[in-house]
Amino acid sequence: MNLSQAIHILGGNFAKCKVKQNRGYSDRKDGGLSISFHYTKMYGKNIWWTSESVLIADSFNYTIIALQSYGLLVLPCKVLISYWEELNVSYLKSGRRNIRIKEENGNIYLYNSKDQNDVDVTQYLRQCEVK
Repeated sequence: MNLSQAIHILGGNFAKCKVKQNRGYSDRKDGGLSISFHYTKMYGKNIWWTSESVLIADSFNYTIIALQSYGLLVLPCKVLISYWEELNVSYLKSGRRNIRIKEENGNIYLYNSKDQNDVDVTQYLRQCEVK
């Protein structure tokens, strides 16, 4: 799955975005969206992970994460930033921050460690086939 396929599935103002590599932008008259795209394979049973640049998340509207075998997680970047700050999620050497995702009992969560609460982001999931 790539960003062009994802925005086609999402439709609406997302479909108005022009794709440049793993980023998408639409004109203000077309919703004025800016989106970042990631694909992640499944690691173990219903676990995914990726990372994002803090600068990108701070200046974009959405981060779309294609979860292999599950669907598209369309996260408003303000939700992503809140997750990082509230759970003190680690930085990688590149300045990016981890995004850890899991599915439990049909719900999708962002998580960090076992001793912390998970962040339920099920409402941002668009189930579809992701290869």
